[in-house]
Amino acid sequence: FGEHLSLLQIVGMAIATLGVGLATARPASPGRSQPMRARASR
Repeated sequence: FGEHLSLLQIVGMAIATLGVGLATARPASPGRSQPMRARASR
């Protein structure tokens, strides 16, 4: 296996982790935050 594959896997996992982390840390994203906003409004 070449190093490129490892780097791609690491980068992919890092991006996935960052995406999930941002989505969890910032539930105010447009679209997915509609139900959360509705609850916050109440």
